[in-house]
Amino acid sequence: MRWTSLRSAAVGGVKSMDASLNQAMLEISYGRMALKVHSIERALMLILAARLSNTPQECDLLIEKYKKLTLGKLVGLVRDKAIFDNEINDHLKNLVKVRNELVHEVGDLVSDSILSGGKAGDIIEFIASFTGFLDSTLEVLRHELINAVELKEIDFSKLKRTAYEAVEKWHS
Repeated sequence: MRWTSLRSAAVGGVKSMDASLNQAMLEISYGRMALKVHSIERALMLILAARLSNTPQECDLLIEKYKKLTLGKLVGLVRDKAIFDNEINDHLKNLVKVRNELVHEVGDLVSDSILSGGKAGDIIEFIASFTGFLDSTLEVLRHELINAVELKEIDFSKLKRTAYEAVEKWHS
């Protein structure tokens, strides 16, 4: 094998490794982001159920109903029911917008850029930044969830268990 052929094969292998590493990093970043979004959906569902129900049975029914809603629908419902102030509502609306762009357009971004280290790095960095935004949102929602459960004077033991399990899960 000639030196130039060997060198070309080595360079091609390095580029392939870079692309594989970019792909793996992207998948990890995207997976973390998706899990955080799911936690936010769950927190919104539990907050809505706690705030809008008057009995544990009604709460259970609302949880089952709200489990079927998308993030956008949950955010619209907390806005319509005046669960949060305008600042949190705007924050959640922006979250939905960015999440939708990432979820529905990431395939195009990745397929267009995965072999380009710079572009893949930019996408990974943006997803990581957005995940930080999700973390701060989730922290606010955790407090809101605990407050929503504790404000009720009736025994919401099942909801409390579910809420505290969710909080503990993400603190560990």
